[in-house]
Amino acid sequence: MLLSILSEGCVTQNILTSDAEVINTQSADMDGELFIPEKDSESINNVDFKRYLKYIWITDEWSENRVSSPSFRIEKLDDYVLSGTFSPEPAIPEWFSVPDKYLEYDDNNLHGIIINGMAECMFDGNGKGSVRLEFIGKNSIEVEIKYLEKDVAYNNFEDGRFLYRPYNIKDHDLFVENKELEIETKLESWGDVKIISGRQETNHAVPVIFLTDKDGNVFYRFGAPYQHDSSVKEVIIEDMNGDGLKDVKVITFFSYAPNVCEFVWNFYQLESGWFWLERSGDIP
Repeated sequence: MLLSILSEGCVTQNILTSDAEVINTQSADMDGELFIPEKDSESINNVDFKRYLKYIWITDEWSENRVSSPSFRIEKLDDYVLSGTFSPEPAIPEWFSVPDKYLEYDDNNLHGIIINGMAECMFDGNGKGSVRLEFIGKNSIEVEIKYLEKDVAYNNFEDGRFLYRPYNIKDHDLFVENKELEIETKLESWGDVKIISGRQETNHAVPVIFLTDKDGNVFYRFGAPYQHDSSVKEVIIEDMNGDGLKDVKVITFFSYAPNVCEFVWNFYQLESGWFWLERSGDIP
């Protein structure tokens, strides 16, 4: 099996398996390929790696106002081949507006393989480099980052080893939850989840709606061009287009003029679990 890797220069990595056999992996140039050895169950730790999927991983030092290290998200895992997003900003997927509801969302720039319980990865976009992931606990990944090339977005970041954890709603500065709107549900691609609604309390407050696990660790943000000073009135979970997948309807309004109008935002779930946004218009 071959995995294309985008990197600059020659990168050679030696990975030690449980049998003390050294596996050599190489990427020769920008168009090179990374050789993936045949899967050997004895060389892979007995870890459920899928539990790390779709979380947004950040360091403890991270904050909305002071980003001290990149974030990343592992989006796909197939036979120990992984892909995801490596970003100088929170790697939180949001809505996107497309005419074709079956369009798949794919902005992956992080690619790698898992051997002996560790992931050896490369990233590109806004710079290039290597990332090694060591899965040390349910909510912890030790990450070693080496930059091969930087642009402005990564100028303030340094090589090193960092402890990462999931991004939580508590990390969102100025977010105030409306607990009356909290919903526990089950979505086809996500399992048991919560939908947590509230507002970002700034001078021009806007609604904020998150898809999280039971502990408030964020998977997704139902972002939209919401009106300033509006609030979430209701969130409805139902299959709105008859494709067998549950969708999310968000109704917003102006709390200071509740009888004037409401705004409806329909988020249709795709097979991948992502959503595309359709604004159905105002309700007089």
